[in-house]
Amino acid sequence: MKFILSLILLVGFTIAVNAQKSVYEYLAAIPHLPGAPCELDDAAPKDFKANIAKVLDEMSKDIAARDKKSNDFMKDHEKEARETAVKNSGLVLTPAQMKIMQQENKHMTQAEKDKLANEVMQQNMNVSMAELQELKKDKKHVDPKAAENWAQAYSSEVNAEREINPGKAEAAQLKNKTTFDLVKAEDSIQKILTAGENKYTERLNVLQDLADSLYLILRTHTDPMHAEIDTINSRLAREQAACNCDLEEASKRVFARTKFLLEEIQTLEYMYCLPLTPKYIDIVKDYRAYIETIFDKCNKLEELQAEIHYRQTGVKDPMFHPGLMSLKVVHHYAELVSNVYRYKISDKPSESEEE
Repeated sequence: MKFILSLILLVGFTIAVNAQKSVYEYLAAIPHLPGAPCELDDAAPKDFKANIAKVLDEMSKDIAARDKKSNDFMKDHEKEARETAVKNSGLVLTPAQMKIMQQENKHMTQAEKDKLANEVMQQNMNVSMAELQELKKDKKHVDPKAAENWAQAYSSEVNAEREINPGKAEAAQLKNKTTFDLVKAEDSIQKILTAGENKYTERLNVLQDLADSLYLILRTHTDPMHAEIDTINSRLAREQAACNCDLEEASKRVFARTKFLLEEIQTLEYMYCLPLTPKYIDIVKDYRAYIETIFDKCNKLEELQAEIHYRQTGVKDPMFHPGLMSLKVVHHYAELVSNVYRYKISDKPSESEEE
């Protein structure tokens, strides 16, 4: 029942609009992944970071503009949508209740909403919200036997009304079946897309877990080195201050030791990046190949959602074209590309440093 009332009271849905640039154009504008992000000279495309930031910014603005246009359209047609939603719900309302349903209800208190819900349920289904609460055996679970008894009683009332007006009941059943088929198709595509996205999310999560473990190991080696560098440099500074002299030989020893330790840290940090980044690049490449196979499904899902929304509210943007969902997918891919240096802490030490 909460779902029914939420549908009527809080109608809202984002519909895509025309785009000036296609997802394929955006996809082509995303820079290629660097060849070896852990290396000092990683063969990255020129101005890689600036270019990927530019594409991300352009897509973000495009997405925001489409969302705004959709929201503005729905706001302009909000009253019409509410009226149709109430009408299509099949609920019989008093003029006063109809007026409340047709207007924006964000200023209603929870008590007022509960009162309205209780009145509507009592009028249309001969049951109060309190009686529905009694069907629960605890706060989270419904008592199956109590629910079955109530459903049978309500079904009897519906059947009696169907016998009185069979034509109306048949028309409503046909309409509901058609909408049900659309919702079923929508749910099917949504499950496919969610499963596909979860596959890559899981791979990224597994890699990040590995990275976190390796980083802890890295810190057990590098933290003592950083501490030693701080210690020997602080000691030298105190000794120089005490004697008010340069302590040239001591300074040379501290410099040499500091240089050695920093090179060791740099090497260890480079070795941390080495096993992780290629795995990350493989995931991103696979994701790129995957998303190019789902644009049609994304568009179909948007079309189904728009049609379902239209059947519920009678409102559909005449300028509607699918594409927003695909754009958001490409934007996510661009974000993954932009994070390709996520495991790089230090460059590979140069040959002169390794000698």
